[in-house]
Amino acid sequence: MRTQQFIFILSFLITLVLGILLMGFQLPQDKNALQKRIAALRSTEDLDSLIYYQDLLVEVLEKEADQKGLERAGQVFLEVVLAAKTLRPQQKWDLLEKTSTSKAWNYAYKMQFFLENAREEPKPGVETDSAYFYLSLLEKTPENTAALIHAYGKWAKESVVYAENLGAATDYLQKAAGLLTSKTDSVQLYEAQISVYRATGDFEQALIVAQQMLSVHLEKPYRDSIQIALVYKQLGAICYEQNNYDQAKKYYVEAINFMAERATYQRVQAKLWYQLANCYYKLKNRPLETVLYLRKVFSLTPLNSGIGKIESTDIYLDACTMMALEFLEEKQLDSALVYVEKAAAVSSQQHKQYIWSIKGQIYLQQENFRAAEAALELGIGAFSKGYQAKSPATATRWLALGDAYQVQKKYDQAQKAYTSAFWALSSENRTKGFPAINSLFSKKEALSILTKKVAVMLTLYGRSKYSVSLIEIYKQAEYNLKVFEGLKAGLDLSLDFSETTVLVYEQLIEVCELLHLRKQEEEYVEQAFYLAEAYKTDLLQMMLKEPEAKQFGNVPRAVIQNIERLQTRILWCQQRSWEAQVFEAKASVLDWYKQQMADLQADLSLAEQEVQANYNKYYQFKYQSQTATLDSLQQALNDSTILVQYLEGKTAIYQFIIRKDTLAVRKIFWRTYKSTVLKYYKHFTDARLQQHLQSGGYKDFCRTAYELYYKLMHHELLNEGKRIVLIPDGLLNYIPFETLLTDVPVENVHTVNFSSLAYVLKQKQIAYNYSSSLWLREIGAFKSPINDEILGMAATYEAEEVLSFRAQKLQKLRTDLKVREGVRMEMDSLSKKYAGDFYVDRYATESYFKDYASNYGILHLGVYAMVDSSAPEYSSLFFAEDGDEREDNILTTNEIKQLNLKASMVVLGNCQTGYGPYHRGEGIISLGRSFIYAGSPSVVLSLWEQEAKYSTIILDYFYENLKQKVDKDVALRQAKLTYLKTARGLEAHPAYWAGYVVLGNYQAIEVGAPVTYVWWFVIPIVFLGFLGWWSLQALRQRR
Repeated sequence: MRTQQFIFILSFLITLVLGILLMGFQLPQDKNALQKRIAALRSTEDLDSLIYYQDLLVEVLEKEADQKGLERAGQVFLEVVLAAKTLRPQQKWDLLEKTSTSKAWNYAYKMQFFLENAREEPKPGVETDSAYFYLSLLEKTPENTAALIHAYGKWAKESVVYAENLGAATDYLQKAAGLLTSKTDSVQLYEAQISVYRATGDFEQALIVAQQMLSVHLEKPYRDSIQIALVYKQLGAICYEQNNYDQAKKYYVEAINFMAERATYQRVQAKLWYQLANCYYKLKNRPLETVLYLRKVFSLTPLNSGIGKIESTDIYLDACTMMALEFLEEKQLDSALVYVEKAAAVSSQQHKQYIWSIKGQIYLQQENFRAAEAALELGIGAFSKGYQAKSPATATRWLALGDAYQVQKKYDQAQKAYTSAFWALSSENRTKGFPAINSLFSKKEALSILTKKVAVMLTLYGRSKYSVSLIEIYKQAEYNLKVFEGLKAGLDLSLDFSETTVLVYEQLIEVCELLHLRKQEEEYVEQAFYLAEAYKTDLLQMMLKEPEAKQFGNVPRAVIQNIERLQTRILWCQQRSWEAQVFEAKASVLDWYKQQMADLQADLSLAEQEVQANYNKYYQFKYQSQTATLDSLQQALNDSTILVQYLEGKTAIYQFIIRKDTLAVRKIFWRTYKSTVLKYYKHFTDARLQQHLQSGGYKDFCRTAYELYYKLMHHELLNEGKRIVLIPDGLLNYIPFETLLTDVPVENVHTVNFSSLAYVLKQKQIAYNYSSSLWLREIGAFKSPINDEILGMAATYEAEEVLSFRAQKLQKLRTDLKVREGVRMEMDSLSKKYAGDFYVDRYATESYFKDYASNYGILHLGVYAMVDSSAPEYSSLFFAEDGDEREDNILTTNEIKQLNLKASMVVLGNCQTGYGPYHRGEGIISLGRSFIYAGSPSVVLSLWEQEAKYSTIILDYFYENLKQKVDKDVALRQAKLTYLKTARGLEAHPAYWAGYVVLGNYQAIEVGAPVTYVWWFVIPIVFLGFLGWWSLQALRQRR
């Protein structure tokens, strides 16, 4: 009985609870609740539930006779229906017919249906005609603005993605843009705008629209995380297309976070992880991240046990390929082979050929050359014929095969492979000559191939004069230079490209030298020198691409960015036009690219004209830098001056000696060149100089100094002439040439006596310059100095407060500054002997220097100079800290270039101001060059940190000699010789006297004598005495 009661009570309670739960799960009848439920279902693939709730919402709205609500609900519903991939076309059409919406939107959605259905039809003409029909009906329908914007947007996107009609796409987009009246109208056009802008290469506009689209989604009260993730995905893709991989990876991370492991979007997630890994792979600095994110891709593309196939095979293959390439770069060859085999197991025949190419590169690194050669030949396979023969990927395969032949010393085959690689980049059919330069897909890639081809041809010529014609090599090297000039004309090249630049010039110079030896014709020597000087000019122009030079000449950043944007878009259009030609696209597509390039080129010309009109200083240097000819240089030279220019190539050093009536070229092979130069430089910078000498340093110094002299300056043409103007290149920028020895004290090499050594200094005047063209420009242009007064500024950094409001990096730099002893004495000495104003510590500030530097004829800066090797644009001069919030008292190279100096000379008195981070050609970005850009024709600077005790003596002698109106290089030479006469023991070491060099114009300047202030007191006293005497005489006459 009790059991029955218990069961009854339990049943009652269960029934009560179920009733309450069922009441809570009643279907919503409120339209707001239904709309929220539909909004939540829009980003899912649960169409059955969506249709069910849509029917409920329609019933509620019909009862309320809410026609506007019905139309809006139908519009929202049909957007999802048309985008659904699980519905058949007939199902979509049935839903279109039964769903209530406005007439305009009904036409718009029917147009969209036929437009999208045309993609699937074998004969899409009928579907397209139907789409046009409904578009024409829509255009005639009143109150159609929003629907018509939607329709034009769909046509624009369809024209880009499927019809490849970029002209129509831009026309439709312009039509839609003309109808926009509100932000709501703009929102529905975002998707089409992004597609069209990306398709036409206007990535900046695409990025702006995508960011606006993201803002709209983030501002919604109900955030659709899937839609937000897809917008972030688009942002990442846009940045990736601009090669902005750092920003792209940030967007991909956001997309992954918003996607949040949605099971129904597993393929999208796999693609996002792959793109994120690809960004790290492109950056080449975080291989571990690349591997980790690719493993995440593999976890999202598992082996399907039910059907025995990989899901999302294309992504899986791409991931395997990238993993193999990453391990290949990291020299983990066994791991690379593992992923190559994984990819081969599931790849198609065409992809297997790509796998063979990667396998060939792995074998090449394993030095299994035969296997590498066989694999690379299989990798090319069908890609050597038909339209596939023309592509950057095919060029890469041929290039790898050429490298395999070259390593095996099969130079004839290597030359043929490199030729095939090059022609794969041209849209023209292969002939015996050279293709038009504009037919090349990428001039950069072409140069990397062609320089290898010339290297192989030169090797063949060296083996046998009959295996390849020297004239043929000359024509190829000359063509390479034309390709480089075409590349340079279309795009600003940065210093990253300097390695390829020097190789292009060096190879043609080498061929010219060989032709001169063979034919004994002077024109080849003259051409070789012109090429060396043109290289220096190109390198100096590359400096303006660097971040430090963005505002050189006070050009606004927006102006420079606009020019770069136009250059990038022109290059993009050229490459897309190349692809269209190779794949035989419609004539309308080729015409569109041609018209776009013409329009962009016109815009670029206008932008450059604006720079010429408003920023002439920048324009003259960037666009009108002329390379000096041999005739013009020889006319400017006198009998006592010799110009010596070097070019540091990859295989040798070239020396050009120019006299008034002579030009000689010498090729210097030197296996230990780099180590010898750096060892010699260490003799001047080693802090343990005393101990170094005691361990045989003197003997090593003498031998190294003589070796450098013999290699670099031992030439009969240099025996005559008093002045040598040196134009070093590369590592030679580190050498103070006046310290080289013309002879070695063989008998007394163990006896330390630096003052008696046979320095070049004792025989020649040495001046330095950056290029022959700059020397010619400076020597021929007299600049009248504003005055002969000195602005001297120095800082000791003693007891200097590190201010908390400065950036942390600046605080750290300030903390690291060493106290400089002796600079106060240096300024006192100058102030007593020369006219001008001299400031120490708190008065030696950046703001004062910027305000008043242009009022002085000579600038003397005894402040610390620091070179930032990781970011040369931040190489700086450290002025005294005074707490100024407007200026940080750190003058960067960028700020220096923007000064408008009128000084005839700048003296930089401390710490490696001559040299910054190493770059080829110009060698090193220096603060000294920045002052020349700012308007000072001459800079006296130190090659290493100088001790104040000795630098003060040298500079005192230097200024005293300048007062005698001798040239600057003569004045500095005499100062060093005077110091050497009295120096004893270790103090005669060149580290103490040879650091300063004259860069740029070496002609004499005026140095003013100090004003004698005592006369300011004597003259008034004399005048008062005379006045008193005169008054006394007048008084006596009255009496």
